[in-house]
Amino acid sequence: MSDKVLTVSIAAYNMEVYLRQTLDSLIDERVIDDLEVFVVDDGSTDRTLEIAQEYAAKYPHSIFAIHKENGGYGTTVNYSIAHATGKYFKLLDGDDWFDTEELVKLVATLRGIQDDLVLLPIRCVYENGREEKQPAVSPRDNIGNGDGVILDEASMTAGTHKRAYRTEVLKRSGLTLPPHRLYTDSLYCAVPLVLCETARYFDIPVYCYRLGRDGQSLDPITRYHHAQDLRLLIEDLLVFYVEAKSRKLRNLTYLEHQLESDYLLCLSSYLYAPVSKKALDQIKECDKYVGSLAPEISKLEHTHGRKIASFIKLCHKTNYMAYWLLKLVPGDFYMHNNRKLTLSIVKKKYRGGVAGNNLHRPVIACCAGAAA
Repeated sequence: MSDKVLTVSIAAYNMEVYLRQTLDSLIDERVIDDLEVFVVDDGSTDRTLEIAQEYAAKYPHSIFAIHKENGGYGTTVNYSIAHATGKYFKLLDGDDWFDTEELVKLVATLRGIQDDLVLLPIRCVYENGREEKQPAVSPRDNIGNGDGVILDEASMTAGTHKRAYRTEVLKRSGLTLPPHRLYTDSLYCAVPLVLCETARYFDIPVYCYRLGRDGQSLDPITRYHHAQDLRLLIEDLLVFYVEAKSRKLRNLTYLEHQLESDYLLCLSSYLYAPVSKKALDQIKECDKYVGSLAPEISKLEHTHGRKIASFIKLCHKTNYMAYWLLKLVPGDFYMHNNRKLTLSIVKKKYRGGVAGNNLHRPVIACCAGAAA
């Protein structure tokens, strides 16, 4: 490893509108020499590469402009991991940015620790100007700034942008993300996790996550159109989980929490589709596959309080008859708020049936009517 403290991997595909803000957030005389920044242009057709090269020329020892044929998000991460020399490694999307003052704090912090995984909150910044801080640990776990985290005892998992891995752990994991697929960042969260011996939390919200832009991967419409990517992700994750479990690797409970979230994400892609037998068959097939390899995941035991989990459990209880309740929702699958409203109504109205041992007959009658 070099004397660089933090390697930052920026996936950039047609990001000319946002890339200057992204790179400007990293440029500060207090930290620029401690950073190794790979701007990986994934075959852009706009001025993304030109902008990256402009910054690389100004900061040749810290910023590196990489051009490659289009291979998808995962291939940009693969390049950066293979070439990283920094002590720690963090991802940054080409349309997001770092809070510069928080970055200064983070670099100083990383310089003095040796933990395998660092958990950090993020700032969500909406296109309408609204902001909110998203935690990386649950408030009920009473984890303070600088505290070590026992991952298998944590009440919530931290997503991709809330993590910084020690680079040596990432390289040792052998992580290689598949090309031309969305949602591969879940593999980035899962594969190195089982090698992490220590984790630590710091209240340093360095990552500023832009929300509300059309075409983002978690947008309901994008999820619907890329349902197959999510289905392939579930296969990859479950194969990895079963192997990790058989070898009794670390942090399996934490990994189970993450798998349940990804499993729900996959099922939600089918729920956003027009209500049909085809979509229901896809849900059933996914359920059957998950249940055959990891029945503990399909039970959704770690997803208390999530509306979509309650609805899926209701579907399980009613032999999927509850699915047809979605037919009662006005509008089409693009109406994300309508879907959320339906799940909320179902949870509130039929809570007793889901939680109890016996499902109320009116629920079955309602489902049967909706299916007619």
